[in-house]
Amino acid sequence: MINILLVDDSNDKVANIIKVIREISEKITVDVAIDFVTAQQYLISSHYDLLVLDINLPIRVGEEPSLESGKNLLSEINRKTNIQSPYFIISLTQYSEECSSISDVWQTVKYSPENVDWKSPITNLIKHIVKCGVSESKVSIIKPTIYLEGKTDEKLLAEAIRIFKPELADKVTLRSEKSAGASWVARQVIVWSYSLKRDGAEYIKAIGLLDGDMAGKQAQDEINRVVKNDSAESKTFKTLRLSPTYARHIIPIKQKGLDLPVTLEEMFTSEIWLHAKQNSWLDFRTNSEQLLTNPSKWNNYGISLKDYLLTLGLTEGENLYLLCFKDECKEELVKHIFSLQPDQRKIALSCFEKLVAEISDYFYPT
Repeated sequence: MINILLVDDSNDKVANIIKVIREISEKITVDVAIDFVTAQQYLISSHYDLLVLDINLPIRVGEEPSLESGKNLLSEINRKTNIQSPYFIISLTQYSEECSSISDVWQTVKYSPENVDWKSPITNLIKHIVKCGVSESKVSIIKPTIYLEGKTDEKLLAEAIRIFKPELADKVTLRSEKSAGASWVARQVIVWSYSLKRDGAEYIKAIGLLDGDMAGKQAQDEINRVVKNDSAESKTFKTLRLSPTYARHIIPIKQKGLDLPVTLEEMFTSEIWLHAKQNSWLDFRTNSEQLLTNPSKWNNYGISLKDYLLTLGLTEGENLYLLCFKDECKEELVKHIFSLQPDQRKIALSCFEKLVAEISDYFYPT
């Protein structure tokens, strides 16, 4: 199994690179980092056969990329003893001329989606890695995988699977990162799809679990853009977005005129939200007017949004959903759910039962 780290923030480029690698060997695992800090964390925690590096990258997500960040990453690999140096490194960048002298060991290749010249160097390198057998001793069992937006999501879904479909627990892998977000899920799904992982003649499948908010929609759109609908890659995964189909207590709120996006927290009933309010885990939503199904019904010159919301006839419990969980308190929610007695925990997670059933049916259809 060839273990590869791609450091690049372009989903299209990552997909193109994986396609080239897959043509040489289907036995690949790929991690993707889009910034200096995350790449360094991956290199500390895992040993890679190959690092494919775009020199122009940001220090952290959301910051402006720079060539110095990529150069510094190479320096850190050589300097720091806690970083596990990859066996091979290749730089694929559109800034090849500016980076031609960054290393006297590793090759820098100009990347352009319109030009296929970059494929030959990486093809030759992968063939060399395969011939050397540097990873022959590695055994990796790949299971159907669920990618989630955050660690709290991962913990709660794992518990829901244990409660509602315990036989599934050892047959799937749940993956996330702290504050991963919808874009992280999209990136992992794209990587998975282009890897075309197989178990014999069958594709091993993955699920991207996304919130039902705007970020989740944008992530799904990005997946659909990069992975063509009629391709082999599209048959290796499914995206599921949280919706009132699972959280049916949200339906009356929508019927009263609020298009409430369903995230993990909305999967819990008002009893859990009341406990959260009593413990100061909740805060006011920003831009609450965006929740209005029909904004034209609100005369914002004649009545405040707060007063208009009172006219919708929301119950006391439904009014709680006009708030939102503070990011720093989401772990407290998880601790509270796990502190409940087994029968109470099952009730608290009841909205996950249909979701778990859909996951099981997709991975292991009957």
